[in-house]
Amino acid sequence: QVSSSEYRVASRWHLATKNGPKAYRLPRRTYFLGGAIRWGGWGKDRQLRFFKKGAAWFDEGRRVHEGAVARGPVGDLDVLIEHDSYPDLASYFQKMNSYTRLAAEDLRGRPRASPALRLLVLPPWIFVRMAVLRLGVLDGWRGLLLAGLSALNEAVKDFRACGNVMRDHDRGRLP
Repeated sequence: QVSSSEYRVASRWHLATKNGPKAYRLPRRTYFLGGAIRWGGWGKDRQLRFFKKGAAWFDEGRRVHEGAVARGPVGDLDVLIEHDSYPDLASYFQKMNSYTRLAAEDLRGRPRASPALRLLVLPPWIFVRMAVLRLGVLDGWRGLLLAGLSALNEAVKDFRACGNVMRDHDRGRLP
């Protein structure tokens, strides 16, 4: 959500300028289980969400965490997006189920490291990176839970991708 009055003022002024950027990134504050997440890699992200028609488009090649791609220079606006991505655990697991299925499908046919190696290394690495290296622990129990769920998300995606490989092999699509 963006304040409509802030958005209107910014849009009229910035997109009316002829020589400036035609696309802008906006800061996003993400909420998880009712609290703002400021650390763990989620606290300082900017999203390309504000652009003149034809100056940017949404990447159709990515079904999970798709993003806008700009043609030409990109500016930054300080109009905050309030993003309540996961108001409760049910919404987190619902999105996780959908996202991991799509991500595993997108990985089909791509060369990747051994699934067993990925399952042993990546989930713990994701937890340590988010909770410790990116200071997610400073968000308290929400930051630690988010780091753990992000690690779980990676494991589920890899299990699903591994299952796709085994099914493709059994169906004769792989050697």
